[in-house]
Amino acid sequence: MRHDDDSIWVSIFRKSELIATSTAAGAMIGIAAGCSFFAEPRPTSMRLLPFWFLATTCAGTIIGLTIGIILESIVGAVRSDEKKKRRWE
Repeated sequence: MRHDDDSIWVSIFRKSELIATSTAAGAMIGIAAGCSFFAEPRPTSMRLLPFWFLATTCAGTIIGLTIGIILESIVGAVRSDEKKKRRWE
């Protein structure tokens, strides 16, 4: 259940750690991909650099979120229907 003072990301992490972890991993992979593409020796504008990192981070976050939702759906179908005990509730 979402609390009034929580952001959406905190409520997602409380609901499903698998989705939050895959989203964070996707963002890190996106940043790494942005760094590796920019590491090639070619003349580029330095004004492009922050937007390039932002774009690759957002793309990695969206891909990680999608993978996390798919994995959570698969795990939820296999998991039993009994209530889990939550640490934060």
